[in-house]
Amino acid sequence: MEYKVSYYNIKVSEKEEYVFLWNTATGSLIKLEKEYYFLLNNEIEKLPLDIFEGLLKNGFVVDENIDEAKKIIFEGKLARFGKGNTLLFVIAPTFNCNYRCSYCFEEGIDRSLSMEYETMIDTYNFIIRTIERNANIKHLNIQWFGGEPLLKFDEVIKPLSLKLIDYCLKNKIEYKASIITNGVFLNNNIISQMVNDLKITKIQISFDGTEENYCRIRKTTSSSFNRVKDNLYSLSSYCYTNNINAKIHVRINIDKNNIDDAFKLARELKGDSRYTNNIFIYLGRIRGCEGAFSFKEFEDIQIQFSEEFDVHYGIKETKRIWCSQHSFNSYCVGPRGELYKCEHFFGNKDKEIGNVKDKVKYTNDLIDFIDKDVAIECKKCQLLPICMSGCPAERKDSDKSCQFTLKWCLYMMKKKIERRYSNGSVRKR
Repeated sequence: MEYKVSYYNIKVSEKEEYVFLWNTATGSLIKLEKEYYFLLNNEIEKLPLDIFEGLLKNGFVVDENIDEAKKIIFEGKLARFGKGNTLLFVIAPTFNCNYRCSYCFEEGIDRSLSMEYETMIDTYNFIIRTIERNANIKHLNIQWFGGEPLLKFDEVIKPLSLKLIDYCLKNKIEYKASIITNGVFLNNNIISQMVNDLKITKIQISFDGTEENYCRIRKTTSSSFNRVKDNLYSLSSYCYTNNINAKIHVRINIDKNNIDDAFKLARELKGDSRYTNNIFIYLGRIRGCEGAFSFKEFEDIQIQFSEEFDVHYGIKETKRIWCSQHSFNSYCVGPRGELYKCEHFFGNKDKEIGNVKDKVKYTNDLIDFIDKDVAIECKKCQLLPICMSGCPAERKDSDKSCQFTLKWCLYMMKKKIERRYSNGSVRKR
């Protein structure tokens, strides 16, 4: 068999005697002596057998006859249409919210809609039916969304979670849950139940900058801002004290109007005596509004943020679909039991694909969403394996929606190397 160098090899950095090489198709990162790097790119047949086998195993060398891009795109189709072992349900128990954020994509949605008991039971039954139609399912992930989901903690989140956890326990299915909340209602009682009884071990709380900006954008008061901060530190302290491995994420939403304030908030949060390292602070790009950053602009801001606050996002994972929603193993459930393919479609009747009482409807929108292939120009991009043309909900027709640039990816990889890479010729990350 003849071999060639993978098109998806990217040189991350170079030292006097070796280079760091990343393959986006496999996610592998290697430290390779320069003499072998030269042979790899010029006289591959002269590589020592052990070096060659390591490069082949980790995807830096491939069969000469393989069309790598075609293979990646084909694997993407298998991932979208195949039967995986993980189900994800994004559930919005209510569209109601105690805030009225100026940029909220749910603006104009009927805020009075909340999930009734009967709909909760129908949702449970729909999830179970979906599991039982696929014998491969080994993992069930639930993400609580809104509106503000904690407004329905006792009525929906708690009882539905307990029923699902009980089912998964009896059927040897791993259960995980997360929640996106504004943090106002995170009292000690709810915190304890969430991370212990309900297995919610990823909690995202969003901010918009320091107090003045926060209150202006969310149309709220200083007491609310301080309450959320206090609740954040209570959550952090509880998990830290009880040795609970929960992921606590603080997302600071930014556009061109509040970027300096976002940095001020990060300094404020990290400078608080109550701050612990189980809080991960990062920036979130507000999209589709006046003053929104382009992705390339946003990446430059992220690099600045990472440098100042020592934020490390890790290596971008190799994927064959952009997100779980771009497959038949993920659904979003609204408060009336209506089904969508993406949480950004919540409240849009034109995007409904059925109801938990009935079967999923194969609407044109659903088919177009799932069947959206990579854009033509993306087939020539070395970041194809980690981007796959980007978010299908953002793309129009076959256009790409770039989510990464080489500059950003190389920055993250170099940070990864600085922090964690140990010596060795060929290593799988």
